[in-house]
Amino acid sequence: MNDAVKKFKEGCNCSQAVFTEFCGRYGVDEKLGLAAACGFGAGMGKMGKTCGAVTGAMMVLGLDNFKGNDSKPGVYEAVRKFVKDFEGRHGSIECRQLLGLDVSNPEEFKKASDMKLFETKCRFYVETASELLGAGLKGVKK
Repeated sequence: MNDAVKKFKEGCNCSQAVFTEFCGRYGVDEKLGLAAACGFGAGMGKMGKTCGAVTGAMMVLGLDNFKGNDSKPGVYEAVRKFVKDFEGRHGSIECRQLLGLDVSNPEEFKKASDMKLFETKCRFYVETASELLGAGLKGVKK
């Protein structure tokens, strides 16, 4: 089990788990990382939009590729590659499509929770995001 999955099982949301796994690599305080990534869980604030594991990974890619405002194209390229790889494995980056339920709807959120989708499917998405990042990062080693 990788660190992101461990953090997810311990109560971090998907975005927090992925982002904070890599905070130390870039000198980012873990508490600050938890706060910065908190709003991205459950598809960006529990709206079922972009998967939190993906948004957490995008923040890591920003840290890994950002060297000033002129480096935005490199960050965007890294994000596009990550998304292509993630979609290649799972068919989407959208939380509601990945879960098959719209977690922005309270009844469907409860259904997803009752079906333990967060423990099963989301755990798998966190693991994928972490593995893809670990294979492609060029910054300071973890």
